[in-house]
Amino acid sequence: MPGEIVRLMLTIAGEDFVDERVPGSKWGKEVKATTPFGSMPVLTGSDGAVMTQSWAIAHYFAKKAKIGGK
Repeated sequence: MPGEIVRLMLTIAGEDFVDERVPGSKWGKEVKATTPFGSMPVLTGSDGAVMTQSWAIAHYFAKKAKIGGK
């Protein structure tokens, strides 16, 4: 479920994104070693910048969309 907050925030912020979900059968064998910190979600921007950690990604897009507090 950590990725769900990211998907919701991207949608609320009006950002276009591709939702790539990794099946459990591929996670440990193929994908985990290629991700920062060995975890998901991972967001790769159009400029190639990589962001990780669901709350950090959600916070970034909330701030970008001027959602929430200060």
